[in-house]
Amino acid sequence: MYTLREIIRDAGEQYAGDIWEGHIACQFVEEKFIPSGIDYDGFSVFSFLLVLKGCISVEYKKKKIEVVAGEVHTYAPGIPTKVISVSDDYEACLLHCDKQFIYDTPTLNHVVRVAFFPGCRIELS
Repeated sequence: MYTLREIIRDAGEQYAGDIWEGHIACQFVEEKFIPSGIDYDGFSVFSFLLVLKGCISVEYKKKKIEVVAGEVHTYAPGIPTKVISVSDDYEACLLHCDKQFIYDTPTLNHVVRVAFFPGCRIELS
């Protein structure tokens, strides 16, 4: 599985210092940075994808998912993923959180569990 450090290494210039103590990284992503057709065995991170413009189609848990502008998609560690296609105008923000860091931090562990629980509604005041 790809670790956070490997993701950062492979992304290169996209990160530009948006890494917190090697545990959390925020990435602005454009279409030109996304290779299509590569099968990833999985990542050892929790990822949260917010699509700003365009759309991305991915195979996740053996299902095709299309995420469009204004939608958020969460990725769990260890699940094989494949980018099928991205639109020419695709832009997104991607937040990666190291899996072990999440497990070792009780409050973050709770927040991530809530984010991955289907049908859960959170209201922030």
